[in-house]
Amino acid sequence: MEVSWDLYKVFYFVCQFRNITKAANYLYVTQPAITKKIKTLEEQLGVNLIVSSNKGIEITDEGMELYNSIKQAFDVFDGIESKYNGPANEIKTRITISGGYTTVDKVIIPTIIKLNKKYPDVKFNVETCSFEESVKKLNSGEVDLFFYGYDRYKPESDEVVIKECFDIQNGFVVSSKIRNEFPDKISIYDLNMYPLITKDTTGRSRIELEKMLQEKGITLKPKYEVTTYMAIKEYIESNLGIGFLNPEYIKDEIESGKFVQIPTIEEVPKIKIYCAYLKNSINKAIIKEFIELVKQKMNKSLF
Repeated sequence: MEVSWDLYKVFYFVCQFRNITKAANYLYVTQPAITKKIKTLEEQLGVNLIVSSNKGIEITDEGMELYNSIKQAFDVFDGIESKYNGPANEIKTRITISGGYTTVDKVIIPTIIKLNKKYPDVKFNVETCSFEESVKKLNSGEVDLFFYGYDRYKPESDEVVIKECFDIQNGFVVSSKIRNEFPDKISIYDLNMYPLITKDTTGRSRIELEKMLQEKGITLKPKYEVTTYMAIKEYIESNLGIGFLNPEYIKDEIESGKFVQIPTIEEVPKIKIYCAYLKNSINKAIIKEFIELVKQKMNKSLF
């Protein structure tokens, strides 16, 4: 499941103003529309983000964590818009990039920050569209570049360029508080012995893991199945078990020692990330440079 970037945008401004009415006025939408979008975001993430009180609204701990994780992205885009606002400073180039939430947060945003120093006249827009919506927007020209997982895009036109970008190596992570309850290395044959936390059966990482196990005659039986990486992270923090997820998503917790990654005896299947853009895009040179920077970054990351 991919969460629309528009939902994050609405939530960001609700947090900024601490007031739904002010956020609605700023975004030129109705108050009920704001409330509905926040509710949709909460349902998709599986957490409560705001609560009503006599003083207005309060941001929950989960809400503040989400706000802090997306704040840098909006600050960057806000700064770009402010810098080039007005007819005297018209932005010369606009590039729209689409990807999943983790890819946007950990890959696309850092690359934009780096590339914008070289191309200050370029305005970068970011969206978190579904795969199907990204394909439509690429074909219509609304999206210049999008990233997606595993080889599922078979373009009907030779105008679409497909590139392999990087591999994601998911792993098993526990809270340092319960690390001693697990062996130094774990075997995939023993996964059902542990309180395993995974995404539900729609998650690509879960699908690939199950496929690997089924080839070995093993049926995966996680103790906890959730819909988002954020939920897996929360379960790990609560010492409920061992989570299967992309280590980059909890990089800060691993580096601080709060979480510990447990290596596996057998190799866990990787997920290949691809990108697509139009061959004749007027922004092709910058797009190709963007892709190369992403490849360089990912070769050095925890992915």
